[in-house]
Amino acid sequence: MSRTKAKRPKVSEANAVVILHPEGIVRLKVAVPEPIVKPECKHMRTEVRTQVRSNGVQVYVRQCLQCGQATNVAKKTLPQSILASARPVNEALKEAWHKKLDDYWHYETERKQAEWRAQQSEQSQQWWASYNAYLESSAWRKKRALVIDRAEGVCEGCGTKPPTHVHHLTYEHVGEEMLFELVAVCNPCHEFLHKPKEAS
Repeated sequence: MSRTKAKRPKVSEANAVVILHPEGIVRLKVAVPEPIVKPECKHMRTEVRTQVRSNGVQVYVRQCLQCGQATNVAKKTLPQSILASARPVNEALKEAWHKKLDDYWHYETERKQAEWRAQQSEQSQQWWASYNAYLESSAWRKKRALVIDRAEGVCEGCGTKPPTHVHHLTYEHVGEEMLFELVAVCNPCHEFLHKPKEAS
């Protein structure tokens, strides 16, 4: 890596989070989901319905008109007028409620992923601020000079051009890197090593 302060790329997409990873820039498109409130039902509105069990026996249940949940009710506790007017259980109510729950959990998954990506972006920006400060330090200038001298005027990437940058082979020990973790490279080789990596 050169002594020149690294520039952070601008986000051109409104719905993208840029991960400023030292081994390449990764743009992750983040579709921010529309807020969805978790569906909750207190079964305030119910109606007596009929339901046919798997054994063919018809029973009476009290079905919630919001979520479709059905609970058994004793036939002898119901007046004849209710029994006579009871309609079959509405299965569409349960299906619609389950769809709302599925939509909510899908939203929660998307929201948590977006938060994680935003956190990764923030941590990456903090890393770059620290890294750029290190590139301005005397410790880096001394270490950089040692690597340039080691190359004896030849790029350690292509072996033909003079080196102009010192590149980290790993960023695990930034600030305390060993000399074998650094290479002296020319401009074309340095640009090649830092080609942006698009997320798949």
